Amino acid sequence: MAEKTQDSRADAEAVALETERQLQERGWVLWQCATLNGEVIVVIRDDQVTSYPVDHVVYTEWELRHLFSTRAKRDASQLRLVHEAKKAGAVVGKEGQARMWS
Repeated sequence: MAEKTQDSRADAEAVALETERQLQERGWVLWQCATLNGEVIVVIRDDQVTSYPVDHVVYTEWELRHLFSTRAKRDASQLRLVHEAKKAGAVVGKEGQARMWS
């Protein structure tokens, strides 16, 4: 069991490094998310990035950091609910600052 945990941790670290590299080089990366039933999302460095695939739900790096922060402790059902809101155009923001992209 310890081997699987080490393998999972190594895989997660490799994904994190590749994500960081692609965000720095081109400003965006595609992720396939198990929590979202295998759905592909686009992660962009910030909202100034413009040349990314538009046929997927888009998350900024800040949004993901906020959603997955250790303080937030959201479960999978909450993340899927946020994802459905993102599909409708919602943007993750600070409390009381809900915004919609037009």
